[in-house]
Amino acid sequence: MELSSAIPTAGDLFKQAVRGIDEDQLGAQTPCSEYDVRALFNHVLYWAPVLEAGATKADPPTDRPGERETDLVGEDWRAQLTGTVDTLVAAWSAPQAWEGTGKFGGAELPASMLGTMLFTDLTVHSWDLTRVSGADCAVPEELGTQLLSVAEQLAPQGRKGGAFGEEVTVPQDAPPFERALGLLGRDPAWSR
Repeated sequence: MELSSAIPTAGDLFKQAVRGIDEDQLGAQTPCSEYDVRALFNHVLYWAPVLEAGATKADPPTDRPGERETDLVGEDWRAQLTGTVDTLVAAWSAPQAWEGTGKFGGAELPASMLGTMLFTDLTVHSWDLTRVSGADCAVPEELGTQLLSVAEQLAPQGRKGGAFGEEVTVPQDAPPFERALGLLGRDPAWSR
């Protein structure tokens, strides 16, 4: 399965995880040490237009405040996030979205890298949210294997750039998804 065909499953996982969050959990810390739940939602909403532009080959938004200087999370955040993820999934499910380049943070990057970033964010942040809600993050084995392959490629550079935390040691016989989490700086045993 190519990542373009995995994006809908990753999107469904994220939407399910969002539905599991209660209003009183918006301030709860997530396994992603930089974000509580509200900040994680804001992160997804902030970067969504840039990632959508990468898929459609449009110019991304510019001249906007930084992610930490804006709060995009509205009152009806569940519908807002679901709609945003549906838009991203539709854009990145098209095979041509993965061709060519797109702009991200002032740089021109391969579109496939932008799509891979979206896949990783949706999948890992689904797990982050389910750790908060106590729900099960039922990642299909094939998706976990794909995430492990992505993590093996991206984690070293991502750590240098501050996108991922330090590697967490996970047993080699652990499921692929848990090994991917460890590579991306998450402790699969994390709990609130």
